[in-house]
Amino acid sequence: MMDIKWKSPEADDVARIATMNNTKNMGSDCSAVNIYLLRNKYDIKISFYKGFLLRKYSGEAGRRGFGFPIGDGNAEDVINVLKQDAQSRNEKMEFCLLDRYQKDFLEKYQPDKYYFITDRANSDYIYKCEDLCRLTGKKYHKKKNHCLKFAREYKNCHFEILDSDNINDAYNVALEWYNEKSENHDSSKRFELEEICECVKYYDKLNINGGVLYADGKAVAMTIASAINSNICDIHFEKAIGEYAGNGGYAFINREFALNLNGFTYINREEDIGVEGLRKAKMSYHPYNIFHKYSAVEKDYCL
Repeated sequence: MMDIKWKSPEADDVARIATMNNTKNMGSDCSAVNIYLLRNKYDIKISFYKGFLLRKYSGEAGRRGFGFPIGDGNAEDVINVLKQDAQSRNEKMEFCLLDRYQKDFLEKYQPDKYYFITDRANSDYIYKCEDLCRLTGKKYHKKKNHCLKFAREYKNCHFEILDSDNINDAYNVALEWYNEKSENHDSSKRFELEEICECVKYYDKLNINGGVLYADGKAVAMTIASAINSNICDIHFEKAIGEYAGNGGYAFINREFALNLNGFTYINREEDIGVEGLRKAKMSYHPYNIFHKYSAVEKDYCL
């Protein structure tokens, strides 16, 4: 057996990882940018092995174990190698962030071997770009009104596509948002600000997109995103500050980004991590699909 050489993902790996995704990979965990940005938060290790990207998580909140191999080829052989890798460290065989197709594959390939647990907190919210652009119908009435309110309050507002000239403005929005929440700083907010800082530092390597919203002559909202594959774009960060957030800034930048996003059918707005407020906000945009995730653990290791 060829030993798997695990390493921490680097910014220089992002372009290679991105080429390995196909249209079946719709989950935010398959985002090349996420694999890099979240490497410290979830202790992600990767290996390029015989045409596959292998992932190993040692984090919390449902992110422990192997990710399903990314790539084209015989996944059965690679899963066997992962099994041997786990055994070599006397670790149990477990998977995290499985989508339904991957769960079904494991059930068929190794029947009655795993317990599967629905991971609702890490399930992704998928939207049609067209829906977020148009905001048509009664169900989007409130979102459309929020956009109208913002445009009415700030007649000089304008949206710019994210580029190397304005990405520092995006970071400044994130920093101000972070400082607004200074009474409730937690590790997740700190990690998030560090990740946005890396988007600025490695802008040319990460191939990110997004946008910045301006009003009253300053940046007041931002979004940073990247392609998971040619069909779906993943929203990594979205922030609005101060009064602009309360006056419809989030709805406005959400719509403007969707309007300027060319070539994609779907938008993934990621998971709600089990936070009720996030779940309510994501449901308010009426997802086309909740992309369910599952964890799996060998039955021999379950109590």
